[in-house]
Amino acid sequence: MAQNQTAVSSALATRSKAALDAEIAKIRSAASNAPTSTFAQANQHVQNNSFAPSACGGTLETAGFIWWTLSCTGVGTDLSSAYTFSFDASGGPDWDVSLFTCEVAGTFVVDPSTISGQANFTLAIGGVEEGAVVLSLYSTDNQTFYGTLVGLAEGVGGAGLSGSGTLSVSST
Repeated sequence: MAQNQTAVSSALATRSKAALDAEIAKIRSAASNAPTSTFAQANQHVQNNSFAPSACGGTLETAGFIWWTLSCTGVGTDLSSAYTFSFDASGGPDWDVSLFTCEVAGTFVVDPSTISGQANFTLAIGGVEEGAVVLSLYSTDNQTFYGTLVGLAEGVGGAGLSGSGTLSVSST
């Protein structure tokens, strides 16, 4: 059992880093195409690697058939403090046929204490029995990249969602 948990933790860490790197590459590409845009200016911290990563993890659940709900809760640390977080969204109609629950791990690239409130998100899930999930969070005003959470999903279905929801962060 412990060996299996170690393998899952290792796979989660690898996927989490890969998803964060992919999101950063997309941001840098978009910013290089429009360097004076609001988006490029809002994401200078990512383009210049001038952020202190804050590790986080928790549970993500989503369910839906056209209309959907999404909930992600967890804990994190930036080595100087610990925090809890939750992100909740619902909506439709969208492409969604899913019932997933999974552990997630990821990184916030902004100070978590500064990001409570409405947040935009993208979510990609796919698989039967076991699949992958990627949740990325952005500010609603200028699309500042907040972070990404990745999981190995257990369930059935797939979804490609984006929209806004409520992000809550509190110190522990």
